[in-house]
Amino acid sequence: MKMELRYTTRFRIQYRKANKDIQDAFSQIVELFLEDPDNPFLRNHPLKEKFAGYRSINVTQDWRAIFKETRSGNAENNHFLLNRNP
Repeated sequence: MKMELRYTTRFRIQYRKANKDIQDAFSQIVELFLEDPDNPFLRNHPLKEKFAGYRSINVTQDWRAIFKETRSGNAENNHFLLNRNP
């Protein structure tokens, strides 16, 4: 099944504001995610409460990529949001 990534407007803004190290880390994590979304290094896990239905993967120790998986025909879509833990 083909995987397609889509980025929210909020993600694009957060990504542009993030420093180069975070942007580079995200690029590496996305490559790993596309190869194997269940790789233990990503710590891919479902979120709860107000984020129920979303999942999270680690970008760095402080940063997470939050995404929602959807299916459209034969493609799996992942909508990403970048978030920094307090």
